[in-house]
Amino acid sequence: MGGTPITILSWLGCLILCVALSGPALAASDPLHDLEVHRAPFVREIAQLRHIGTPEGVESLERVELGGTHQWISIRGRNRNNPVMLFIHGGPGTPMMHLSWAFQNGWEDYFTVVQWDQRGAGKNAAAGSRRALAGTMTIEQITQDAEALIALLQKRFNKGKVVVLGFSFGSEIGIRVARQRPDLVSVYVGVGQAVGQEGERILYERTLELARYHHNETAVKELLSVAPYPALQGYSSETAVMTVRRWATEFDGGWYGQKDLRLLYTLPTLAPEYTNRDLRAWIVANTWVGEQMYRELFSDDLRSLGRDFEIPIVFILGRHDLDTPYEDAVNYFEWLNAPAKKLITFERSAHFVMLEEPGRFIVTLVQDVLPYTEGAAVYDKDVLDVKSNSAITPSPTH
Repeated sequence: MGGTPITILSWLGCLILCVALSGPALAASDPLHDLEVHRAPFVREIAQLRHIGTPEGVESLERVELGGTHQWISIRGRNRNNPVMLFIHGGPGTPMMHLSWAFQNGWEDYFTVVQWDQRGAGKNAAAGSRRALAGTMTIEQITQDAEALIALLQKRFNKGKVVVLGFSFGSEIGIRVARQRPDLVSVYVGVGQAVGQEGERILYERTLELARYHHNETAVKELLSVAPYPALQGYSSETAVMTVRRWATEFDGGWYGQKDLRLLYTLPTLAPEYTNRDLRAWIVANTWVGEQMYRELFSDDLRSLGRDFEIPIVFILGRHDLDTPYEDAVNYFEWLNAPAKKLITFERSAHFVMLEEPGRFIVTLVQDVLPYTEGAAVYDKDVLDVKSNSAITPSPTH
């Protein structure tokens, strides 16, 4: 999610996904054997509910070429003349396209929202060659992919600039685009903004503090067993990273009110954008992408980019976020210089703000982000015909 891959969540998510979809009929040979049967009717209903029928609208699921590879994007909005917003997902390797059905619908009244599965991740995993991608899994390359995608969107929708929303690890990509290519970006929106190694220290100290506050001796013992954290030299072990984040989630630092991230791995099974093959490949790819980028992420610090920006900056942060610690993001925000900047705190959210307080999130996008764009489009009242495009409904047999 934030500045480090959370491999434990990939493993746990796979287990939960298998059990949730197979139930009592769990098959020893293939725990996903009845995926086709169980998800199909629910996916059809969600696809119909989300269908965009406005004549000005756009509803597209397609592959585009970025940086020499084919990568999947979803483009959705009720008026294609609205500002374009590119959502850059976290992880690395944890897409949000397959979760967007749970939070994005209201955004599509005001923005043309583009969900992008980054190289090697999500829908790209089923058909991609990991051997070919292995040497390209870098922050620099993914940033270049993002810039190429924005250029494509500018041309397609005849836009001068687009909104860039970076979530979690995606905020490390998004803020680089905002810093390096202000000609492409109208406003940068950092959600669960990652910063660097200081965040790892804050994460550990705050989680240990919460464990002691709740008199959770098991948590205290396990957290002390991985000290010092982060490691004084080199990289913290995978075990240490998993241990700290598991307890941070237990103490509301991941998804406020949820003691685990089960929903993060079960809600995607209802995504119309994903076939059964995509779901199988996504879980494995999540771990693989994290492993490719582990060392680079641990050494990355956004302050090295410099503090001066040429475009407006909006941070949307959950007060309880420990995945990308709130305190670290606030300190970074205060350090930055920009022609306009605003920080909005969601008091009952942690890391997944758009899912934890969805109503407030939409209001924030309209009140605090939209004014930095060309504004929402006005419908042509003389248009009477109804667009005939069909909802995205993948075959359950794929």
